[in-house]
Amino acid sequence: MVDTTSVKSVQADAKDRAVRTLIQGLLIDITTALALSVGPLLLSEDFAFTATYWTIVGTFAAKSLIQAVVSFFMRKLVSPKS
Repeated sequence: MVDTTSVKSVQADAKDRAVRTLIQGLLIDITTALALSVGPLLLSEDFAFTATYWTIVGTFAAKSLIQAVVSFFMRKLVSPKS
């Protein structure tokens, strides 16, 4: 079987996959951030949006960005099997 996928369409597909992966990761991060903030807010009056809280949220967001970049390059390097 001959691969008829053009370079441009591989690039476009890689970008689409990376964007989808980023959106999926960020949705998980937002859910995690909400759980980290709402849970303690409901259970304790001492909760505050501290530097530690924002470091955790930022780490999750950075993870999603790295995941999307890896997804982009993996799609460019490895063709999907039909």
